[in-house]
Amino acid sequence: MRMPLLALAAALATAPLVAAPGAAPAAAQPAPVCAMRDDLVLALDRAHGELLVSRGLSIDGVVIELLVSPATATWTLIETYPAGHACIVTSGDDWADVLIARLPGRPS
Repeated sequence: MRMPLLALAAALATAPLVAAPGAAPAAAQPAPVCAMRDDLVLALDRAHGELLVSRGLSIDGVVIELLVSPATATWTLIETYPAGHACIVTSGDDWADVLIARLPGRPS
């Protein structure tokens, strides 16, 4: 079972936390979990055994990365901003890789 995000935030207590750009959390929503990217990735590895499996660059220059634990199938999606800080976008359990196959009749 995955550690709740608040517990992960506590695990990051030794790392300097930063706010997401433009993030103004609503009263009913918890603050986003953010830290310098390397600190956040290390905390996810230590807490869940999650490792980077894929990465992409959004149109606005934010790096989106998916970390997955092969042992427990937990996963976390993070976004990293140009200044180097990262925030957890979402996370969950039961990650499964899907083989991408070409559909018949479609160009390769």
